[in-house]
Amino acid sequence: ILVVGDVGANATMTPEVLAHCAVGTSAVARDLFPEAVLPTINGAMVSYSNKGSDEGPSPELVRQASELVPGVLAERIKRGQRYGTINIEGEVKISVALSRRSAHLYRRGQESSFVGGTNVLIVPNLDTGNLLFHLYATRYPEARKFSVMFGVRFQGVDLPMDCTAGDAALGVKASVLRLHRFKHWSRTPKDTFFRRHRILAINPGSTSTKIAVYEGELERFVEEIQHSVAELEPFEGQRVVSQYEMRKDIILKVLSDQGIAADDLDAVSGRGGLLKPIPHGTYRVNQAMKDELLGGVGADHASNLGALIARELVADSDRPAFIVDPIVVDEAPERVKVTGMKAIRRRVISHALNQIATARRYAEHHETFYEYLNLIVCHMGGGITVGAHHKGRYIDVNNGLDGEGPFSPQRSGSEPAGQLIRLCFSGRYTQEELLKLNKGKGGLIDLIGTSDFREVERRLDEGDEEVARVYEAMTYQISKEIASLLPAFNGEKVDRVLLTGGLARSERLVADITASVAALGCGVTAYPGENEMRALVKGALRVLDGKEEARVYEQAN
Repeated sequence: ILVVGDVGANATMTPEVLAHCAVGTSAVARDLFPEAVLPTINGAMVSYSNKGSDEGPSPELVRQASELVPGVLAERIKRGQRYGTINIEGEVKISVALSRRSAHLYRRGQESSFVGGTNVLIVPNLDTGNLLFHLYATRYPEARKFSVMFGVRFQGVDLPMDCTAGDAALGVKASVLRLHRFKHWSRTPKDTFFRRHRILAINPGSTSTKIAVYEGELERFVEEIQHSVAELEPFEGQRVVSQYEMRKDIILKVLSDQGIAADDLDAVSGRGGLLKPIPHGTYRVNQAMKDELLGGVGADHASNLGALIARELVADSDRPAFIVDPIVVDEAPERVKVTGMKAIRRRVISHALNQIATARRYAEHHETFYEYLNLIVCHMGGGITVGAHHKGRYIDVNNGLDGEGPFSPQRSGSEPAGQLIRLCFSGRYTQEELLKLNKGKGGLIDLIGTSDFREVERRLDEGDEEVARVYEAMTYQISKEIASLLPAFNGEKVDRVLLTGGLARSERLVADITASVAALGCGVTAYPGENEMRALVKGALRVLDGKEEARVYEQAN
């Protein structure tokens, strides 16, 4: 979108008029572009001398106006704190405004837009303004454009001779938005100018299905659907994937209660299941994936339902169904998988969705990209996985599904192999009982009788010595697992350790792990919670917004 400030009824250009027009045009841009789309509005005043005279936008006029801008902007900020993200500087020579080659001379710390970091140009001259208007319209033919009129209280719409019907509609929409801005809206609705895709996220569990509808990155509603014993009874003894039709119908009913039909969705994003090992990314659910999940090639797990339900909801339409970073994401080199026994190879199964989403979130917060960072991410929930992320690749992680790594609230973690083998043949436990101890009834449940970390902290506060001993051991094992991943980066510096998952809500645990891994020298950041629904949505959005291509799943041989 190209926003053009027009002096309108201001016939004579003075420093005062120029200062008000500069701030006003920048304020319009701030009103129309949400901060999520354009974090700052950086304005620059363009000047030139016409054969040494003071005609047109002379340097002197621009300099005098620049001195007045801070006061005018301060008054504007009193009307709304969002205007504090506006920065206007002078002056930029006309040669720079016209030239990409010399733009680097005027960078202001950002890489985007017209002149270095500038995204608003203030040109106090009709001829020069027209020149730049047509120049940018030619350079960016896909841009939509409209003018902002000054001196007529925004009630006029000025249309260029070459405007399209879309430009005219945009100009009217922008003017109406400005007229009603201060009465009715606390912020610009993002889909006024930037369409928000409506996406359904689906995260199936063994006895529940969590769903959420997002419009862009804005959550509209979230609900966890509990499946009763009566609903699940007909599927007793069958593979969990046999439930996908039943769960789909219940989801449609819940959506209907919210006034949403399947046709209202732009895409459906489901939790990925136990497929073959694949690289990270967003995958379109295709027939090969469906056949593999229904064919029972991999293990039976509730997450297998995500792709099947998503595909069924968009059947017979051109709307896509996706899975995002399933638990089988595997980008680890061969050295990670070799063990000392020929019959056993390490498998890479983890909380890949939240691991990678947390790494991307940290990158966004620090205005960089996942592909530029070396990160160790520790997901701490019912199970604990600690992963190495090397410049956009997920290169090592413990197999949380099989209980490898530190013990957790529900899982036993890695055990001494010899003792475990002898226990298996001791006759004390059946195979099923040992599998439950490994995952489901191990860890804190077996050691202190609870998996509720709030209960653990309460007992710590009461001075329970047994709980303190177990808590110290778990903290140590998590920290040890984090530090053990240093060799994965081949000597490169680790940028940050990230803690996520439900246990990251514990300030005590975060503080103790931070202290334990301080020798790494990179620091620790916590992102509490699992954030899986948002991660499913953001993976779909990256494809729908053209930021990445959807990957194609190929059936295992």
